[in-house]
Amino acid sequence: MQHPQQGEKLPHATLPLLIIEILIIIVVGILATSIYADFDPQKRLGGPEMEYLTRTAYSFAIALPEKGYIPLWQPYMESGDPMLENPVSFAFNPFLTWPSIPFGPYNGTKISTILTAVLAGLGGWSLGRVIGLGTLARVLLGLLCIGVGNMHSFISQGHFALFVAQSYFSWIFAGIIASFRGFKRWPLILTAVAFALIFWTGIPWYPPAVVIAIGFLTLPFLVEFGSDQSAISLLRRLHIRLSRLLTVSVALILTLCLSAITFLPLWTKRDNIGTSTILSDARIDLGVILQQYFSGYKDLNNPPQFPPGTAYSYYSYISPLWYVLLIGALLLLLVWLKRKMPLSPFHWRVLIGAVAIFVFCTLWGAGQNPLIELSYDLIPLATQFRHVARVLGLSAVWLAVIIAISVDLLWQNLVRKPVWINNRWASSAGSRIGLRLAFGTLLVVASALAAYDVDRQWHVSWGSFFVRYEEDFENYCITALRQQYPDQELSVWTLDYKNIYTYLRNRVRHGWVASDFYHASPIPPTLYTSSLLPVSDGPVQLMPEFAIGITHYDDAWMERYGYVPMPESANPYAENRPCMYRREGAYSYAWWTTTTDLINNPNTLPKEVTHTITSFARDYDRIGLLVQGSADADVVVTVQEVAYPGWHVFIDGQPANLESVGGQIGVLLPRENRRFAIKFEYLPQTFLRGSIITLITIAFCVLYLLRADRLFPRLNWNEFGNVKSLLKRLDPLEEETKISNED
Repeated sequence: MQHPQQGEKLPHATLPLLIIEILIIIVVGILATSIYADFDPQKRLGGPEMEYLTRTAYSFAIALPEKGYIPLWQPYMESGDPMLENPVSFAFNPFLTWPSIPFGPYNGTKISTILTAVLAGLGGWSLGRVIGLGTLARVLLGLLCIGVGNMHSFISQGHFALFVAQSYFSWIFAGIIASFRGFKRWPLILTAVAFALIFWTGIPWYPPAVVIAIGFLTLPFLVEFGSDQSAISLLRRLHIRLSRLLTVSVALILTLCLSAITFLPLWTKRDNIGTSTILSDARIDLGVILQQYFSGYKDLNNPPQFPPGTAYSYYSYISPLWYVLLIGALLLLLVWLKRKMPLSPFHWRVLIGAVAIFVFCTLWGAGQNPLIELSYDLIPLATQFRHVARVLGLSAVWLAVIIAISVDLLWQNLVRKPVWINNRWASSAGSRIGLRLAFGTLLVVASALAAYDVDRQWHVSWGSFFVRYEEDFENYCITALRQQYPDQELSVWTLDYKNIYTYLRNRVRHGWVASDFYHASPIPPTLYTSSLLPVSDGPVQLMPEFAIGITHYDDAWMERYGYVPMPESANPYAENRPCMYRREGAYSYAWWTTTTDLINNPNTLPKEVTHTITSFARDYDRIGLLVQGSADADVVVTVQEVAYPGWHVFIDGQPANLESVGGQIGVLLPRENRRFAIKFEYLPQTFLRGSIITLITIAFCVLYLLRADRLFPRLNWNEFGNVKSLLKRLDPLEEETKISNED
C-alpha cells in the first residue's frame, strides 16, 4: 500500500488489530441478519414486492441451467421486457446474482441479504479507517452501518434494490476520502467499482443523490491555505486544489464507463421504460424526520407510507437518542477543558462535508429542499426522483460518520492523551488511572449498547414475514393451468403482483404488474396507431384469455371484462372460489392480418380479422414462424411481444424492417404467394456497445491497479506542451502531498 506523506498518515494499527476489527464486523453482520438464515429451499424472502424485484435472480436460476446462457429477453412479464438491461435488473451485480446460481433463487437471495449487511459494515469500517479514526470509532461506524434503519426497513417491505444499494455508500465515500488523503490508484478504482455496483442493484434512483453527496464532500477539500506564513493577506494564501476536482471527475467518468453495460441502454431508451406516477413530494414536518434517526420504534400493525408514526419508507434509525445526548455532553466537557474543538484540519473538512450532506439530504427527505424543488423545473427527468424518503439513507450514514468522529475525538482527548492530565484534581497517579478507566469504560460500553440497539432492529419486522413460503393458492392455480394446456402460450391477468416466481417457473406470462414506475414501452406504432398492448383499465378486447382472482373483491372486475369461472379449475385453498377465469375473443399469441383490415378498423381490431399462426416456435429472445404470404394483399405478421428498441426481424434469413403494430413487434411480408420463414430476435445494439465499453474499462482498471504502465518507457512530458508544469501551476500544493511510489 502507498502511504501519504508525513502529517497525513493514518493512525498506526497493527495487522492483527485490523484483522480482529474486520472479524468483529463480519460476525455482527451475520448475527444481525441471522433471521434470514433459514435455508429451507422452499422459503423465499418476505415482503409484498420481493418476488417482483428479485425476479432477476430467479430468471438466472431457471434460464442458465436450461439454456446454458442468459437470454436477453424475458417473455413472461407483461408483454415482455429486457432480461438484463431493464431498470430493475441486478444481473451484473455479482453479490446478488452469483449466489442464486449454485444455491437456487430462494437461498441465493438470502445469502445475498446477509452478504449485503456484511459489506455495509465493512464499508463503514473502511470509511472510518481512511478518515483516520481509531479502533473504537471505526468499529462503531461499521456496526452502525450494518444496522442503518433504511436498509432493513426497505427489505422488510420487499424493496430489495433499495436495501442493497445503501450498502455501497460507505465504500464510495471511502474511495473519495482516501484520494484526498493522498493515496493513489486504488481509491479511484474503489470509488468507480462501488458506484457501478449501485447502478447494478436494479434501482436507478440513487446515483444522482450520490453524485450530489460527493459534491458536498469534495467542496471543503478544494480550498486550502499555503504554508507561507509571511503572506499577510488570507486571500493570497488561498489555493484551489483543482487536482482533487480532477480526481473526483475521473472517478465519476470511470463509473459511467464501468456501468455502461446497463447505463448506456437505459439512457438511450429512457423514453421506453415508463415514468414515475408520483406527481409531488410529500412534505413532512422536520421534527418528525429528525425523530426517525433516533427512534427505533416500529408500529407492527400499521406501517404507513408517510409519517407521523413509524413509516417504513422514512425509518432511518441510526443511534439511540440517549447515546447522542451522552456524546454531546462529553463534547461540551472537552471544549470546556480544551477551550476549543481539537480537530485536525483534515477532520474538520470531513465534518463540514458530513454536516452539509446531512442537512441537505434531511431537507430533501422531508420534501422541503428548495434546490431540489427548483431542479424539477430546470432539469429534465428530475421529476422521476420524487420518492424523497429514500435519500434519508444517505443522511443516516453521514450522521453515523459525525457520531463516529465525535467518539474518536473524545477517546483521543479523554482517554488516550487526556487534556485534563495537568489539572490539579488529576495530579495523582491513582486519579489519572481511575479517570482514564472511567472515561474509557463509559465510551466503550455506551458505544456497544448503542450499536447493539441499532443492529438488533434487523430482528424486528413490521409484521411481514422475514422468510415465507410461496402463496399456495396462486402457485397451485398457475401450475394447474400449465398442466391443462402444456403447449399453449399462456397469459394470465392478475390484479396483484406479489407472486412472480410461479409464473416464471411455469412459463406463464404475468399479464400486468401494478408498478408505479417501470413498464416496458414500445417504439411509436408504424402500422396500427391504436395500442394492442393490454394495460390496466384498458379496452376489453386487449385483455388476455385467462385471469386469476385473488379475492372476492376481484369478482366485479372479472364480470366487467367478460371473464367467467372455469368449472374445471377447482380451488382447494379457498371455498367457493374458482382458480381461474377465462374470456372468449382474446387475441392469439401469434397472428396475421392485412393492412386493409388495419386501415378499416382504426380504433378497435376485431378478433375475426386476425388469423392465428400455429406454425411457430418461441425461445426466450427468439421467435420463429412459418406464414403463408399473398400476392393480392399486404400481409402483416405480429406476435404479442412489446416493440421495445432492440428487436430485429428476418425474412428467409434476410434482414427486414421491423414494424410496431399497435406497439407489438411485427413485419410486413412481400407480396408473394408462398410460405415465408420469419425470425424475430432481440439483440439490442446499445447493450452490446455498452458491454464492450464495460469490458474495456474493467481491463483498464485491472492494468491500472497492477501498475502496468511500469512496463513502458516513461513519457517525456515536455513533448506534450509541458503538461506537468501546467498542472503544477493549476495546483501548486500538489507537490506538498506527493506520496511515495511504493506498493
